[in-house]
Amino acid sequence: MSAGDLRSEKEHYMYSVEGSKLIQDLGTELIEHVRTSLFRKIKAGGKPFSTYLGADVYKFGDFGSGYVVLARGSDVLYFVRYEKIRHNALPLGRQVLVWRNKDDPATVKFARTVFFNYLLPKFTALVSDTLQTTNGKAFWQYSIDKALAEDKYVYFLDRRSSPNRLIRLIDYPELVKYSSEIWGTDEGHKRTFAVISLKPLQLKSKQEE
Repeated sequence: MSAGDLRSEKEHYMYSVEGSKLIQDLGTELIEHVRTSLFRKIKAGGKPFSTYLGADVYKFGDFGSGYVVLARGSDVLYFVRYEKIRHNALPLGRQVLVWRNKDDPATVKFARTVFFNYLLPKFTALVSDTLQTTNGKAFWQYSIDKALAEDKYVYFLDRRSSPNRLIRLIDYPELVKYSSEIWGTDEGHKRTFAVISLKPLQLKSKQEE
C-alpha cells in the first residue's frame, strides 16, 4: 500500500458521512501494512505502552488518527484503527477498522478493553463505523448493552433526512426497536449510526454549527 493509497484511505474516513452499512470481512492488504509498521517501530526501539494477557500493546499515530495494536513479538494479534471525526458539529471518535487473530487467546475481550478503557475516555463519544461487518455489528450491540448497564449515554444518529435526528436509547428494548434502522444493507444505512458517549449529546441547528 503506497503513501498515496494511505492518504486516500484516510481522506475517505475523515470526510465520509456514510454510516453502518454492512460489508464483508477485511482483506489482507491493510493487515500487512500494520505488520510492517509494527516491525519498523520495534526495530527503531519503540516500546509498548501496556500489556494484555502476556502480549504487548502499541500505539501508532496521534490524537486525530492512529492504531492500537496487540502483538506478541513482531506478530500482530489484533489492531484497531481510530480517527477523530465530526458529525452535526459533534466531535466524535470512530473505530474505522478492526482485525484480530482469532486463534490467539490474548485477543479474547481485548476489543472491548480498547473500546471502553482507551478510545472512549480519549474521545468522550464514539460513533459506529462507516461500514461494518456482521462481527462489527455484534460488537457494537454488545458494547451498547454494556454501556447501558453502566449508565452511559447511547444514541441512534439518523442522518437520512433534514433535520437529522439524535434519539437516545435508554434500554436494550430501545436498541431492538431501532436496530433495523441502524444496521442493514441498503443505501439508507450509509447514513445511520449508533453512538456511545460519556456525557449527554445534543444536535446543533445549521445556524449553530
